[in-house]
Amino acid sequence: MCQQRQLYMNNALKEKNMKIFMIAFFQILLGGDQMTCARTWGSQRNRCNSDRDLHRLLGLAGVSEDWHAKMCFLGVIWKRLYNCSSGVDGGTLYQLRTLINRRNVVSDPSKDMNACEDFFLSVVEAHILAVTMSSFRMSSLDDRPVSILFTEDCCELEFAERRTTLLLEVENVLQQFVDISFGNNASRPEDGDMVLSYACDVLSLGLQYMEFVDAIREGDGNRIIRCWKFLLLYFKSSNRTNYSIEAFILLAQEKFLFSPRMAMQLKWNRTVNTHGRPGKNICCDLYMEHLNRECKNCICSLGPNILDSSVQRVGKCIGRTLEMINAFDISIGISPECGYHTRRSSKRDVDKIVEQIFLKSKVFTKEDGRQHRHFSNFQSNMMRKLNMSGVKDWMSEQMKKLKTYK
Repeated sequence: MCQQRQLYMNNALKEKNMKIFMIAFFQILLGGDQMTCARTWGSQRNRCNSDRDLHRLLGLAGVSEDWHAKMCFLGVIWKRLYNCSSGVDGGTLYQLRTLINRRNVVSDPSKDMNACEDFFLSVVEAHILAVTMSSFRMSSLDDRPVSILFTEDCCELEFAERRTTLLLEVENVLQQFVDISFGNNASRPEDGDMVLSYACDVLSLGLQYMEFVDAIREGDGNRIIRCWKFLLLYFKSSNRTNYSIEAFILLAQEKFLFSPRMAMQLKWNRTVNTHGRPGKNICCDLYMEHLNRECKNCICSLGPNILDSSVQRVGKCIGRTLEMINAFDISIGISPECGYHTRRSSKRDVDKIVEQIFLKSKVFTKEDGRQHRHFSNFQSNMMRKLNMSGVKDWMSEQMKKLKTYK
């Protein structure tokens, strides 16, 4: 946090053994969930009247990490789309959960994050297939897509031309069924069909969630920050006040509050890759949770000898301890842990979901007057109700608070 630079005076002062210590502060990022950031800011506010910068904790900069934000975003999706009473409504999350017998999926994603995330990603994948089949008039996944751009000699074109054709068709599908606009009260084509509105919302929120997950896995700081801009609006529209404030602070830190060096560090030091393989990055706060688990295991092995000093020793040497454990496992022929949960293929579940939403419920076929029994008057795109003038005033108020504190 700080670097002490010892300067010696002239020869006269040296004879008296006098020394001057100059303390130069270099801020470090203290990442964590919303509670960690709130406690960091609160501790600095409580010590703002101290005499020294060291006592004011000015070397710590609390920043929000991605794994807890992703869990909060999944909670926002669950609150909007998951209802344990909607088992009779075909195409809803709970009905699909019952269809494929995912009994480990719970109503609170924070209780079992991995199970809820795997289920939701399977549902989104099935919706992508269903909307593609509906747009290209396909009766099954093996049919040939029907489109003006997909001609008979399309497969004989060059790769660049085929890619351009595919992107044009994908853009048309996105414009018709995906809505991530904000502050727009204009009606959309699916507003008369609440079942279609629900399916479009699953697709829109799911694609945004998949973008965030993929950006984390690739360690792409630019995409992660771009996703945080949308998360700010999602948190604001769902009344997640604390996380909306932390999202705004994070974006302000990256754009205004931090120096260019710290802003670059904030953007590109958000993930860690423990195995060095591409596409296998995890969030820093998730990796810290893994270290906390190992620390708890070591502390439990202490038995009745749990003291403050022993707990501190465990925390300081946990990195070296894990290195020794891994080296010992390799020496006796035990393969190291991959770091990811083993998952079986979800193709069978995805096929069942596609059959339900495409052939039985026909959620992407517009039929005026349809609605789910437990999602009546459902309107797609939760961000459309945002009052952007009010959001701007709220941002200005938050910026004033940051400026006053600084």
